[in-house]
Amino acid sequence: MKPPELEPEAIQALRDGRKVEAIKRVREHRNLGLKEAKAIVDDYIDRHPQVYSARVMVTPGKNFLLMLVAILASIAYWIFQARQ
Repeated sequence: MKPPELEPEAIQALRDGRKVEAIKRVREHRNLGLKEAKAIVDDYIDRHPQVYSARVMVTPGKNFLLMLVAILASIAYWIFQARQ
């Protein structure tokens, strides 16, 4: 038996890198639970890997910026101490 294809909205969400949105669309259209919808989307991705590639988008948040400032301050302090 051939696995069911995804709804066009779910496929478009995968193309846009929005896997959670694709799962949400499958749940809504098929009236499924989260686990079942995720399994369907994951199966589709396994059969069509070109449609979705997990893209990790790292955006600098507050923690990143605070860490960067702390590192730069430490380097500046170390350079200042080395000159004395």
